Amino acid sequence: AFFLLTYPMIFQKYPQLYHPVLGIFAKIMSYITSITWAYRDLFIINISIAFTTSFREINRVLFASKETIMMPEFYWKYRNIYAKLRALVDEFDGSINIIIMLAWAQNIFVICAHLFSSIK
Repeated sequence: AFFLLTYPMIFQKYPQLYHPVLGIFAKIMSYITSITWAYRDLFIINISIAFTTSFREINRVLFASKETIMMPEFYWKYRNIYAKLRALVDEFDGSINIIIMLAWAQNIFVICAHLFSSIK
Protein backbone atom coordinates (compact mmCIF):
# COMPACT_ATOMS: atom_id res chain seq x y z
CA ALA A 1 0.00 0.00 0.00
CA PHE A 2 2.91 2.34 0.78
CA PHE A 3 4.48 1.80 -2.62
CA LEU A 4 1.16 2.24 -4.39
CA LEU A 5 0.52 5.53 -2.59
CA THR A 6 4.06 6.88 -2.83
CA TYR A 7 4.74 6.07 -6.48
CA PRO A 8 1.35 5.85 -8.20
CA MET A 9 2.81 7.03 -11.51
CA ILE A 10 4.78 3.78 -11.86
CA PHE A 11 1.76 1.55 -11.41
CA GLN A 12 -0.45 3.62 -13.67
CA LYS A 13 1.87 2.76 -16.50
CA TYR A 14 2.96 -0.73 -15.36
CA PRO A 15 0.25 -2.24 -13.10
CA GLN A 16 1.66 -5.77 -13.50
CA LEU A 17 4.85 -4.79 -11.63
CA TYR A 18 3.38 -4.82 -8.14
CA HIS A 19 4.45 -7.62 -5.81
CA PRO A 20 4.57 -7.61 -1.97
CA VAL A 21 8.33 -8.19 -1.98
CA LEU A 22 8.71 -5.14 -4.19
CA GLY A 23 6.64 -3.15 -1.67
CA ILE A 24 8.91 -4.24 1.21
CA PHE A 25 11.97 -3.36 -0.84
CA ALA A 26 10.47 0.05 -1.64
CA LYS A 27 9.81 0.70 2.05
CA ILE A 28 13.43 -0.12 2.95
CA MET A 29 14.71 2.04 0.11
CA SER A 30 12.44 4.84 1.27
CA TYR A 31 14.00 4.73 4.76
CA ILE A 32 17.51 4.72 3.31
CA THR A 33 16.83 7.61 0.94
CA SER A 34 15.17 9.62 3.72
CA ILE A 35 18.21 9.19 5.95
CA THR A 36 20.67 10.12 3.19
CA TRP A 37 18.47 13.04 2.15
CA ALA A 38 18.43 14.43 5.69
CA TYR A 39 22.16 13.76 6.19
CA ARG A 40 23.09 15.49 2.94
CA ASP A 41 20.99 18.55 3.73
CA LEU A 42 22.38 18.75 7.27
CA PHE A 43 25.91 18.40 5.92
CA ILE A 44 25.40 21.35 3.57
CA ILE A 45 23.78 23.43 6.31
CA ASN A 46 26.51 22.67 8.87
CA ILE A 47 29.35 23.46 6.49
CA SER A 48 27.67 26.73 5.52
CA ILE A 49 27.15 27.69 9.16
CA ALA A 50 30.77 26.87 10.00
CA PHE A 51 32.14 29.08 7.24
CA THR A 52 29.70 31.89 8.05
CA THR A 53 30.64 31.76 11.73
CA SER A 54 34.34 31.92 10.90
CA PHE A 55 33.90 34.97 8.65
CA ARG A 56 31.70 36.68 11.25
CA GLU A 57 34.31 36.08 13.94
CA ILE A 58 36.98 37.76 11.82
CA ASN A 59 34.57 40.60 11.12
CA ARG A 60 33.71 40.96 14.82
CA VAL A 61 37.39 41.20 15.84
CA LEU A 62 38.15 43.77 13.16
CA PHE A 63 35.15 45.93 14.03
CA ALA A 64 36.03 45.75 17.73
CA SER A 65 39.50 47.08 16.96
CA LYS A 66 38.24 49.80 14.64
CA GLU A 67 38.57 52.65 17.15
CA THR A 68 41.97 51.63 18.50
CA ILE A 69 45.35 51.95 16.91
CA MET A 70 46.72 48.49 16.29
CA MET A 71 50.11 47.29 15.16
CA PRO A 72 50.47 46.27 11.52
CA GLU A 73 51.13 42.69 12.60
CA PHE A 74 47.57 42.52 13.94
CA TYR A 75 46.12 43.39 10.53
CA TRP A 76 48.54 41.10 8.71
CA LYS A 77 47.52 38.26 11.00
CA TYR A 78 43.82 38.71 10.30
CA ARG A 79 44.44 39.31 6.62
CA ASN A 80 46.28 35.97 6.45
CA ILE A 81 43.51 34.23 8.40
CA TYR A 82 40.94 35.71 6.03
CA ALA A 83 42.96 34.68 2.96
CA LYS A 84 43.35 31.11 4.23
CA LEU A 85 39.66 30.86 5.07
CA ARG A 86 38.71 32.24 1.67
CA ALA A 87 41.01 29.74 -0.04
CA LEU A 88 39.42 26.93 1.97
CA VAL A 89 35.95 28.10 0.98
CA ASP A 90 36.98 28.31 -2.69
CA GLU A 91 38.43 24.80 -2.62
CA PHE A 92 35.48 23.36 -0.76
CA ASP A 93 33.05 25.16 -3.06
CA GLY A 94 34.39 23.19 -6.00
CA SER A 95 33.67 19.95 -4.17
CA ILE A 96 30.28 20.79 -2.71
CA ASN A 97 28.74 22.24 -5.88
CA ILE A 98 27.79 18.78 -7.12
CA ILE A 99 26.29 17.85 -3.74
CA ILE A 100 24.22 21.04 -3.69
CA MET A 101 23.04 20.42 -7.25
CA LEU A 102 22.02 16.84 -6.40
CA ALA A 103 20.18 18.03 -3.28
CA TRP A 104 18.37 20.69 -5.28
CA ALA A 105 17.42 18.23 -8.04
CA GLN A 106 16.12 15.68 -5.53
CA ASN A 107 14.08 18.33 -3.70
CA ILE A 108 12.56 19.53 -6.98
CA PHE A 109 11.79 15.95 -8.01
CA VAL A 110 10.04 15.19 -4.71
CA ILE A 111 8.02 18.40 -4.90
CA CYS A 112 6.99 17.68 -8.50
CA ALA A 113 6.12 14.06 -7.70
CA HIS A 114 3.91 15.14 -4.79
CA LEU A 115 2.27 17.80 -6.93
CA PHE A 116 1.67 15.29 -9.68
CA SER A 117 0.15 12.73 -7.33
CA SER A 118 -2.04 15.37 -5.66
CA ILE A 119 -3.39 16.53 -9.03
CA LYS A 120 -4.34 12.97 -9.95
